[in-house]
Parts: sequence; C-alpha cells; structure tokens
Amino acid sequence: METILVVDDDPIFCDILKELLADEEAQLDVVCTLNAAFKALDHAPYDLVLLDVHMPEGNSLDRLHVFKNASSFPEIIVLTGQGDPIGAEHALKHGALYYLEKPSSGDSIRSVVRRVLEYRRNKKQYASDGFAAEHPIIGTSFKVQECFSNVVKAGQSNANVLICGETGTGKELFAQAIHRQSSRRDGPFIVMDCTNIPSNLAESLLFGHRKGSFTDARESHTGLFKQADKGTIFLDEIGDLSLTVQRSLLRVLQERRFRPIGSQVEESSDFRLIAATNVNLKQKVQEDVFREDLYYRLSGLTIELPPLRERDDDIILLMRHYVEKICRELGVPKKDISRSFLKDVEAYHWPGNVRELVNTMYASISAANDEASLYPHHLPTEIRIASARNNLHDNMADNACVCPLMQEETALAIGENGSFPSFKEYRDNALRKAERHYLKHVIVKANGDARTVCSYADFSRARLYQLLKQHDMKL
Repeated sequence: METILVVDDDPIFCDILKELLADEEAQLDVVCTLNAAFKALDHAPYDLVLLDVHMPEGNSLDRLHVFKNASSFPEIIVLTGQGDPIGAEHALKHGALYYLEKPSSGDSIRSVVRRVLEYRRNKKQYASDGFAAEHPIIGTSFKVQECFSNVVKAGQSNANVLICGETGTGKELFAQAIHRQSSRRDGPFIVMDCTNIPSNLAESLLFGHRKGSFTDARESHTGLFKQADKGTIFLDEIGDLSLTVQRSLLRVLQERRFRPIGSQVEESSDFRLIAATNVNLKQKVQEDVFREDLYYRLSGLTIELPPLRERDDDIILLMRHYVEKICRELGVPKKDISRSFLKDVEAYHWPGNVRELVNTMYASISAANDEASLYPHHLPTEIRIASARNNLHDNMADNACVCPLMQEETALAIGENGSFPSFKEYRDNALRKAERHYLKHVIVKANGDARTVCSYADFSRARLYQLLKQHDMKL
C-alpha cells in the first residue's frame, strides 16, 4: 500500500483531504508541525508528502531539501493558501512536482495526487528493473536517484537522449549506463567529443570519406555513424558543432541515412543517439548559433545532472570510494581520513565537480605517499586557499551582527537632513547595507566564482551583475 504524509496545521483542510483521498487505497497520515513530519519520515518510508507552506515553525519551503533527502525520497506536492511566483519557482526548482493553491477543487487535488502516485509507481518499477551494479556511478542524494530512474527509463526506449550538466558531472558515464540498460547493450558504444572540431573534419569523422575525396584522404574512412550501427553513438559537447554540421546531423537523425564525403552512394545505419552539453542549448538557439529544429530532435528525453555542490550527501561517499580505489591502484597503504581533511573537502565548492574531486584524491594520496592518514596539507594549494578563505569567512560571520545596522545606533538618531529619519529612509538605508553585507560575504564564501554565488544566493547571473553594479562591487 502506498503511503501519503499530509503536513498541514489546518485541521479542517486535513479532514477535507482525508475525504478526497479516501478511495485511493493509500495509507494517509497527518501531522501539524514540521518537527513531527521529520520524525515521521525517519520512521516510515512515505511515497508522497502533501506539504503546506506556512507552518508554525516557519516557511516549509526553506526545509524542502530535508523532505526530498528523506530515506524514501518521497515525491512532494506543495499546497498553499498564499501562492506567489517566487515560492512556486523555489518549490519546483528544489524538487516539488506540483505547487497548488488552496482551495483547489477537490477533483483537481485528487487528479494531481493520482498522477503523482502513478509516476511514483512507474519510478519504483524502473528501479526494481535494476540499475546494474556494474555502473560506476555513485550517489544516494535524491537528485542523483532521479537521474538513475531516468537512465533506466531511457534504456527502455529508443528515443534520442540529451544529457545536460556542468563539466565533470559524469555525462559520459551516464551515457554508457543508458547504453548498457538498453536493448543495444551488445552493440558498439561510439564516442565523439565535438569540442573545437572544424566542420570538414567533423563531417569526415561522423559520416566517413572515400579515398582521394580531399587532400589528406589517403585511405577511405568509415564514419562514426556507420560504426555505431546496431549500437549507440554519444556526441559529447554537441553545442560546439558548427551550423553546417548541425544541418547535416539533422538530416541523419530524420532519415537514418548519410553520404560519406566523396561518395555517390548513401549509406544507412541503425543507431541510437545520446548527446551531451555543458551549455544552455535553449540560449544558443535564441542566439542563432544552434538550430532549434535540431534541439527538439535531440531532446526526446532530457536528463539534468546536478553539480557536486548540490549533492552534499554524496561528497563524502564519493571521496571514501575513490580514496580506497586510488590507494589500491597506486599500490600505497590504505589511508585514513582525518577530521580536518574531511571538513575541508566538505566545505569546498567543487567547480570541476566529480572529475575535480577524483583528481584531488589522486593528488592528495600521491602527496601523502606512505603516510597513514590524509590531512589538509596534502590537499592541492587552491583548495587549501579556499579553506583559509572559508575559515576567515566563518570568523567574520561569527563576529558580525545579524543586522549590520545594529552596530550603528546613530542611524536612528540622525537622518540625512539632520533629523530623525523617516521609515522609508531608514528602510532603504537598511536594505542597501544588508544587500552589500550579504554580497560581500557570499562572494568570499564562493571564492569569487559567479556561478557559485548565484547557486548560494538562488538568483540569476543577470541579477548578480545588477546588484554588483548598484553597490560598485566586483567579484
């Protein structure tokens, strides 16, 4: 039986929900505080949480990550009596499937709950079909579990797949996992990195060429699409392909036919395409440097890989795995991990993601050599610098007041014209100071990296640069 947890302090609305969902053959539990909800999630594996926004302890959206990272990784439907666009964006961005205003019609709520429970059943089915143990992908956070579910789903389809994620998030590993989950697992898995390849060379690599078709064509070459027959072709960083190659690629995806350079005869291939990118292809479409029709052809199923900084629960898991693996590979004694080393690894923002973490473990273990434990001085210099900055930031935060204006008692005594300030004057002054205070500290915390600042602050890069300009600040 499926289990639903209702988190709402309105007993009347809770009774309405009980009546609405009485026919769903699901166990429904109700709690009226966030603390009670967290205790319930610790003791039972819930499939679905119906979550009110305004709770006695505060705004529940601020604790959404706690719900999503519960052991059962429940689905979330947010129900609120005071909906707003910012709250909706935050909820959906941080893992909620739906954001509904109260009072919605009974049929509307029942329909959404049924839809989510069906989605949950399908996801469990994909999980039970198995994410093969040989896949070298590690992670228990809910965002990675969602990716695993999508991998299995993609494996049961023959649709094109687009994998999006920052550099170092493991896009090729996920592509390999999809291939091994598919009916093409016994066929070839062909890889091409599209970064900085000239148009003529890209077409030769993809479609092949005949001997003598151009100056350096001393031998005929079978293209990657032909090599991928009965298998999968993985085009990494597809956003770097020129518009000329994009046009040719679109036709191949439509027809499954192509003509090698210098040949008069078309060839066919039964391939499955998986593409990957670390850039925003929609934005490239708007900038007229990526074809819109190709974008929609590629994104039959899209998998968004989270950056490592959004996988806090996985960092230690990954580190321990790679420390053991690398020690064995390098033939050095297995290393213990000191508490201080652990602290610095957890605090770092990992702009290079899992790839940077793996390289860091190699460097640290090599630096430690025959020593029994890893300590902060074994870490690469840039991470030790970041750790020093974080420690300074923490000390600054400990010594700073909650509100910077609290240190300026004269602000209330004297306004700009020498008199007691108006409420608007004081509020505007407080806002300016608070914004500057926050920006200064978040920039230090993010080591001056714009993308990380935006991640911490949860706003766009355009908003960041607007604030920096207003306050005459730089990264």
